[in-house]
Order: sequence, then C-alpha cells, then structure tokens
Amino acid sequence: MRKFIIAAVAAVALPVSAQAADLPVKARSPAVVVATSWTGFYAGGSLGYASVGGKQYDFDTNYHDAIANDGERGAGGYVGFNLGYDWQTGQFVIGVNIESKVLWTETSIRQDRTDITQGIGHTGIGLGSATARVGFLATQQTLLYASGGGAWGIFKTHHWDSNEYDGTHRLFYGWTAGGGIEHKFTNNVSLVIDGKYYQFSQKSWRDNADEPFGLRPNVWTVGIGMNYRLN
Repeated sequence: MRKFIIAAVAAVALPVSAQAADLPVKARSPAVVVATSWTGFYAGGSLGYASVGGKQYDFDTNYHDAIANDGERGAGGYVGFNLGYDWQTGQFVIGVNIESKVLWTETSIRQDRTDITQGIGHTGIGLGSATARVGFLATQQTLLYASGGGAWGIFKTHHWDSNEYDGTHRLFYGWTAGGGIEHKFTNNVSLVIDGKYYQFSQKSWRDNADEPFGLRPNVWTVGIGMNYRLN
C-alpha cells in the first residue's frame, strides 16, 4: 500500500514539474535612466594653464613711431571661481556666467630677458568676465558649448628704465570667447573642461621721464573644474 501511494504521488508531480520547466522566463526590465534637467543655478571652481602676451608699445615723446612687438609670452596658471544660471529647452541649453580668475604667470617681455634696461613687460594678476553661453546636449548628461562676452583684467606693467621698474597694477577692459564640454556625474555635480581667449583694449601712459609707453594685452586659458547645481 505504501509503495502504491508513493508511486501515485510521483506520477502526478512529474508532469507538473515538466510543465513548469517549459514556462518562459520573464526578462529583467532594463535600467531606467533618469532624465536630468540643466535648468537652474550653479557654482563652481577651476584651475588650469594661463599664457599672457600682447602688443607692447614704446613711443617717442610725441606718441609717434611706436615700437609695437608681441612680447615673449609669460606662462603660468590660474585658480578660478564662477556663478551661473542655465535654461534648458529641448536639446539646447542657454545660460549666463560670471567668473573670476587669479593668475600667477611669468612676465611677458618685449625683448631678451637678459637685457631689460630698456625693456617693457607685463604680468597677469587677475581676470574677470560676464558671458553668455549656448550649448547642445550630445547626451542627457554631456553638454558641448560656446561662450562669449565682456571681460576685465588686472596686469602689472613694467618700463624698466623709469619709475615703472617695479611695476604698476592697471585695469583693462575687453572681451572673451571660448568653449568647452560639461559632463554630469550626478544630477548636481558636473566636470567642466573649458578654454578661453581674452583680448583687452590698448592703454598708454607716461613715465617719470615723460616717455610714453603702452600695452594691449591678451590671455589664453585652458582648465578643468567642477560645478555644483542647485536644481
């Protein structure tokens, strides 16, 4: 009797198990990528390479016959800070940005560094800009952009055969243009690679010997930074 019961249970269970094995396995749902908005305020910092150059002028006493040379460029670095706001519409992002950079660079000199008794030079001290930027989203997390706007810079100018030997800090105004790429690691944190060119207007002065000299500086920067978004 006992053997008959066991055999009967086995006869019923085997077909059920076979049918269960034939059932299709439900596929796993694909991971959901959460769309992140670029609209909102952000703040960040950056560091990178800076190169200072420009036209350096040595005039005669009547501002005639200027010797205008592109001085040997002065290389160095910078630390920057920025605030901005972006607005996303479809695959495009439009924004505004305010940035400041503290520079430390070599002096851009008009002639050989071994003979500066009659030379002119300038050193980068700081930069600022207020720009607009327009970008295209290559992916939901990666933005390619171009930027441009107004700029200001502080340079230490030198005229070594005068009271300007030790240099004087002077403010210049001009424009800047550039571009870069920004990639979001999270909804709030992004990595930025950015390059900019700064061009400033020419200024001229007279030293204590009443000899005029001038400067039209420019700066290249390229760097990497992080932004934190408040959206």
